[in-house]
Amino acid sequence: MKVGDLVRCKHYHNTLKDVRGVVVAVKPQRGRPLRAHVIWNHPRVQNDEVMDWVDDLEIVNEDR
Repeated sequence: MKVGDLVRCKHYHNTLKDVRGVVVAVKPQRGRPLRAHVIWNHPRVQNDEVMDWVDDLEIVNEDR
């Protein structure tokens, strides 16, 4: 996953299946999977302080 990718939450997040976002930053955590800062298309999940786990996201369209 990299900056510019269009992402959505994985299938097990049923209430968020229609939400999409663009990755604006990716940051490693010590000994853990990467975290991604995503700008979402829905205010319900938009929080500038929160970074999502990369493992909970799937790429819809890669930035080329």
